[in-house]
Amino acid sequence: QTLDVGTGIAHSVREIAETLCEIVNPGVRPEFGSLTDRPLEQENVARVDETLARTGWSAATPLRRGLEETVRWYRATGKQ
Repeated sequence: QTLDVGTGIAHSVREIAETLCEIVNPGVRPEFGSLTDRPLEQENVARVDETLARTGWSAATPLRRGLEETVRWYRATGKQ
């Protein structure tokens, strides 16, 4: 059986890109609009209730903190 892993909270690509820019280099702003929005694209959010019920696991790290920790790891290990 397939189980969803996530927080159950939707985040847009724009939000993630803007947050990463704030973390990596606050002086940089991403540019959007080179591709048109896709209004028919289905949005998916992890359905975490069944994952929690079957495994006892649930996400504990908010998106921003997870991105900050990931950037910190990449910088510390020299992987860029």
